Amino acid sequence: MGRHGENIRKRKDGRWEARVISSYKPDGKAIYRSVYGKTYLEAKEKRNDLLRSTAAISSRCEKTGSSKGKITLEEVAWEWLAARKDSIKESTYAHYRYTLHKYFLPVLGSLPVSSVTDSLLERLFLQILSPSDRSHKPLGASSAQECLGMLRRICKYAAHLHLMPPIEICVKLPHTQKPEPQPLTRTEQDSLREFLLSEPTTRKIGMLLQMELGLRIGEVCGLQWGDFDEGTVTIRCTVCRICCGNGHTKVVIQTPKTQHSNRELPLP
Repeated sequence: MGRHGENIRKRKDGRWEARVISSYKPDGKAIYRSVYGKTYLEAKEKRNDLLRSTAAISSRCEKTGSSKGKITLEEVAWEWLAARKDSIKESTYAHYRYTLHKYFLPVLGSLPVSSVTDSLLERLFLQILSPSDRSHKPLGASSAQECLGMLRRICKYAAHLHLMPPIEICVKLPHTQKPEPQPLTRTEQDSLREFLLSEPTTRKIGMLLQMELGLRIGEVCGLQWGDFDEGTVTIRCTVCRICCGNGHTKVVIQTPKTQHSNRELPLP
């Protein structure tokens, strides 16, 4: 049974369906878009997310005096990033923002979303991988894969807002053979340990903890005295420096990289 006034109903297949007016036909009839969830609350939350995103796009159009048909990929990209700001780490948000500024917007930002096709994006994405104007170095395999995934998510978001049809971007990414990391030999470890303990400093002790416990640099910088207890150390946070724009940076203390990075380790 549908929920009165919310345009949410339970389908015969057991899923909940929420309908939202995405646009109107020339004759004034509404065009609906549906989102689905396993529960009523899930469908309602997806509907509210869609309403917020659609409202933000409409507000942006009113401010710029443009129509939905003239919305650029840059506007959608910033709206996509804003919609995810509360669900990602501050360092991840700063990294996405930098990637948009550095790689995407100079090449793709001015494209009207309504004119975007998979072949056009594939051709322009090659300019991001290896720019002819040498605005940045050719992207390596890892950076290229990250940028392609980000572009796909932005396009999926635009399709979610009914601004463009779903498209599939297929690009052959560069492949580089990474050298296998070689661990220090026992002799090298003993020599390094002797050097670090000869005249201890804060930096040397940090390097010693990294070598003995396999900690990341940010995890070492995030350690406090309260993390040490009777022969163990608990990893609770990490420290990093992120870009704030206009050449400014700031230090951020946040949770470790992954959920399993929260751990307790025995001290040698």
